[in-house]
Amino acid sequence: MKNIIILGHKGIIGKRLFEDLSPLHNVFSDEKRSIKRLINKEFILEKNIEFIINCIGIKDKKELFFISNYVLPGYLSKKLSKIDPYMKKKLLYIHISSIGVNIPFEKLNLKDLKIDINRKQKINYNQYEFSKAAGDYIVKNNMTDLKKIKYILIKPSNIIDNQSIFILKLKIFLLIFPFRIPKDRTIPMTKTSDISEYISLLLDKKITGSKKSKNLYSKYHLREITKEFNLFTVAKPVLSVKFARYLIKKIPNKTFFISLKRLLILIYCL
Repeated sequence: MKNIIILGHKGIIGKRLFEDLSPLHNVFSDEKRSIKRLINKEFILEKNIEFIINCIGIKDKKELFFISNYVLPGYLSKKLSKIDPYMKKKLLYIHISSIGVNIPFEKLNLKDLKIDINRKQKINYNQYEFSKAAGDYIVKNNMTDLKKIKYILIKPSNIIDNQSIFILKLKIFLLIFPFRIPKDRTIPMTKTSDISEYISLLLDKKITGSKKSKNLYSKYHLREITKEFNLFTVAKPVLSVKFARYLIKKIPNKTFFISLKRLLILIYCL
């Protein structure tokens, strides 16, 4: 039985982890205790905390991206760096990141930034992915040299569970998209159960925490997703991989197009 702190217990991932881990371990969440109280030297030492899992991450409110995805990880990792000298046992900080911080997202979404310091200008980039990448950076920066407290960044793709609407949105997109996707194409997705299973392996030390980063997703064939309406798509021209990748580079990094661009990257570049 492990002593665990889960932050973000109300979210899709945090809720699943809380439900799966609570019957087996001593789990402390931010449901009744504040983050300030949980990430505290006295509390961590008194409760003999062995794992801290940060599931907090806003992805649908732009005004909160940098608070939840960068400022909070910075606060947590800095606090843990100050607690590290007092730790007698090892502690693993598990940070839920995003596959979106990896190439090809950076390669295809971000261009060289031409900044004129003498004037205000708008920089086009995916703010969610940028904030998650910044969060990863500050965790690494604050925790790399710690002695007792280690970290691992778990990078899932599109999160799906029993109530997820992503599959429905994907089906609608494939139905109305003017081109037919080749049958052999796949799309990366991550079930909440897969995250829970992987973290359970970490808790049981069946996987060592020495690896600092883990891309966690499975590839699902689009032919399984589109089989319900194949008759409606068979007449469409096929969008080849070569032309799709050319098209991705030409799609502007504007809010209106960013969802289309991201989905094409998932299908054709991963």
